[in-house]
Amino acid sequence: MPIPNGVWSVYLNTAVGPFTDVRLRQAVAWVLPYEKILQASLFGRGLDMSGGPETPRVAWPQRFPYRTDPAKAKALVQAAAPGGLSTTLLFDAGNATVAEPMAVLIKEALAGIGITVEIGKIPGANFRGEIAKKTNPMVLNRFAGWLDYPDYYLFWTLHGANSIFNIASYQNPALDKLIDTARFTDDQAVYDRSVIDFVSLAEREVPMVPIAQPTHDVAMQRTINGYQFQPCREPDFRYLTKGTAS
Repeated sequence: MPIPNGVWSVYLNTAVGPFTDVRLRQAVAWVLPYEKILQASLFGRGLDMSGGPETPRVAWPQRFPYRTDPAKAKALVQAAAPGGLSTTLLFDAGNATVAEPMAVLIKEALAGIGITVEIGKIPGANFRGEIAKKTNPMVLNRFAGWLDYPDYYLFWTLHGANSIFNIASYQNPALDKLIDTARFTDDQAVYDRSVIDFVSLAEREVPMVPIAQPTHDVAMQRTINGYQFQPCREPDFRYLTKGTAS
């Protein structure tokens, strides 16, 4: 099953560095080889987050309207940074099995539109300390919210409260207002409208580019039964039973 409220994304720093220019953020969103990344890093075990409709649904995760279009991406880079640019892309070395092939494919794709990328692997023990600095231009990360609501996910990743998971250091009072409205309203129609509006705003501003929603896979011996999925994605041993091999 797809991990609820879990997405691999590239976070683009909106406060410092080249990606303060929304055109460059959109260029990244237009050039990523989404399907190739899904196959090479997750072996197809996930959902592609590209090629969605122009009008969002009341849901998260959901596909953004971007799809792989190098020509469109290159035009945006030429308009925003005619001579091209160099930047860095960081990821947690503890997730290298998935993140490293992702990073390599992202680097190759960006090179084709004039963006030179240096990849940095941060030891897992230091990764959160590094993203807390909020100074890195590009960060590849998987975030999964324990509560499966759109407003919960975007509160932690894009709200102006600026949690550690707002890796893009994104600040937008209009987005904050929409998220907060959804968090506290008891009117379903108001909630739905707020979700559509804040997802639409995130799609236009692209402080993060969703790549894939990974699948939650569990392998067990034939004698083990009773597994139950938990939002924390950790096994709950209280429900597991052990029988005899048949």
